[in-house]
Amino acid sequence: MTKIVKRLVSAVLSLLLAASVFSTALALDFSDVSGDLREIVAYWSDKGVISGYTDGTFRPDNPITRAEIASIFYKALELDPGTGKHFSDVKSTSWSFNAVEACVKSRLIYGYGDGSFHPSAQITRQELVTIVSRAVRYTVQDVDSLLERVSDRDSISAYARKPFAILLGAGVLDTEGGKLRPRDYATRSEVVSMLYNIDVDNGWKRVLLGVNTASVT
Repeated sequence: MTKIVKRLVSAVLSLLLAASVFSTALALDFSDVSGDLREIVAYWSDKGVISGYTDGTFRPDNPITRAEIASIFYKALELDPGTGKHFSDVKSTSWSFNAVEACVKSRLIYGYGDGSFHPSAQITRQELVTIVSRAVRYTVQDVDSLLERVSDRDSISAYARKPFAILLGAGVLDTEGGKLRPRDYATRSEVVSMLYNIDVDNGWKRVLLGVNTASVT
């Protein structure tokens, strides 16, 4: 190997190492994330499930859209890309097309009766919980007793009562001040925290979907 080739190889390796360090720094050092959330965000960022913004922020309190939810589940559960086109408002050229189709195929997310998906629509916490509950292996017998611990249970829509009970019983959902805030919009931080509770605390043992199901007993 000539000296020139050696120098080129050395330079390339140095650049790759620098890029790796830089990428890790980006994953860990969002300017607006701190405390326990910093670890959670870094965990999913390192896995390529989420990303921040070009200004170095994560914007944890930003509401999340249906397309973004589909993208996160698609990557976190390592779903196979969906086939076909189900929705009039999700073009095959859209960045979220594969994710949306994969989640629909896995029966995680559904569209609307008019053939639309509303990819840019923000979702409420009860809509988010309903989606997450479809990916969790956990059954509840007494929904009412599990919801007794929260003071705003009467504001939960009928369709979301069991999903809330499932995630409470599974230990996936955290309550703040004894409230679930079902009609508030779900935020980026809430989504990654819920999935972190499943992945880290439970090791995906309760997950039904994705490549990890092969190890579920």
